[in-house]
Amino acid sequence: ESVGVGNDRFATERDGTVGLNFSPHERQRFVAAVDVLNGSAAIERLHGSLVLIGVTARAIGDYSWTPIDRVPGVEVHAQLLENMSENAFLVRPLAAPLGEALAAILLGALLIWMTPRWPIRYTAPAVLACIAALLVASHVLFRSHRLLFDAATPALATLLLFGTLVAM
Repeated sequence: ESVGVGNDRFATERDGTVGLNFSPHERQRFVAAVDVLNGSAAIERLHGSLVLIGVTARAIGDYSWTPIDRVPGVEVHAQLLENMSENAFLVRPLAAPLGEALAAILLGALLIWMTPRWPIRYTAPAVLACIAALLVASHVLFRSHRLLFDAATPALATLLLFGTLVAM
């Protein structure tokens, strides 16, 4: 259900994972160990911070693909800690599959009603507008509330149904 660190609790998925809100690779996250050891790094920059020690050399191969970029494995851990400190994890609500199914059913019902009654020159733009609205709504939920809603499945189902109705 959740993971606790000190007084903070973080919701997890059913399998214990969390949805990381990945960010682009940032060089500011890194301080070379050699710079710390020889005193040329600004040590005050590290005060009050969690420090991860990891290898970022390309030849080592500890790189992970994220939805944004290919980053060193230690940076994935750093982003996890950042998500924890900002409580910025992505959330997929339990009702999301129901909402996605309802979106597909409602768009499908609209298509079944609309396609035989309207000429295709009106139906096609209406279908595209509905799909665009679905994609925009999903994007807005992601950006504003960090909610994960799959708009691709209902959009694809709508396009397939539209193609079938037009072909019939």
